[in-house]
Amino acid sequence: YELTLGVQPANSGTVTGAGNYTTNQSVNISATANNGFTFSHWQNEQGVQISTANPYTFNMPPANITYTAVFTANPYQVALGITPANSGTVTGAGTYTFGQNVNISATANNGYTFVRWQDATGAPVSTNNPYSFTMPANNVNYTAVFTANSYELTLGVQPANSGTVTG
Repeated sequence: YELTLGVQPANSGTVTGAGNYTTNQSVNISATANNGFTFSHWQNEQGVQISTANPYTFNMPPANITYTAVFTANPYQVALGITPANSGTVTGAGTYTFGQNVNISATANNGYTFVRWQDATGAPVSTNNPYSFTMPANNVNYTAVFTANSYELTLGVQPANSGTVTG
């Protein structure tokens, strides 16, 4: 009889052990999670959970069967910071699963302008605000970089030609 193996969701891992077996033959199947996923369980064609063991050993029934390895996406953290202190606010920090779309945004306080997002090493990530990215298989720590606005101060004297001013 034929044993067919599948993976759910697609591209979340790999499986071994599919093939042809005789009735009551011992079968050993295993699942390996791809980066960003964790093995959860085996299920049958009807979606009923069969086992959480990995590898899983069973005796082949007298029928063709399909088992699917079910994986779950791992959760990761998005931490957001601000530099310099009190120059603005950020939104979008939290827990996301691998592959999930993440939207972060920065709002400058009065007297400041948003410049860029940078990673924990200080390397520039993006000048887009808001900024969207796909959650990688690791925690993310981004900082919104703001710059203080420059303003021009013009000085004059009255009446004209009555003196000088500096600063």
